[in-house]
Amino acid sequence: MEDRNWRETFAVEVGGASQGYRCVRSVRDAAHHLVDAWPGLRNAAYRDALIACTKALKGEAGDEAALKAFVKATTASRIKIRSISDISTHLFEQELAKALRASLREDEHKDGARPIAASPGTRASQSSREQKQSCVSM
Repeated sequence: MEDRNWRETFAVEVGGASQGYRCVRSVRDAAHHLVDAWPGLRNAAYRDALIACTKALKGEAGDEAALKAFVKATTASRIKIRSISDISTHLFEQELAKALRASLREDEHKDGARPIAASPGTRASQSSREQKQSCVSM
């Protein structure tokens, strides 16, 4: 089966809020998350999500059924899941730029050079909500 992305991307909690979030964009992502990074209970809802994802990957069921089962499993295990918009890519790029600027400042500080000023139009920091919403596929 062709691996198609869902209409929405979801940020799914990995091991508690302090561990961050993982992007789940497709049935394949959901199946990997269930098998490799599931922090919740391995209950009936978890089993149903595994079965739904497996069937969808084999072409025996639709992607939407797998999504519904995956969301139900996260809810049953009290795992935080949020739908995120396409802005998450922009937020990731902002985080990457912020980290790069910090690294350059640190390197310049070691060398005794002048610090780099923040680029116009960028914020010095993001709110914790925005940071939680930005995610990187693992």
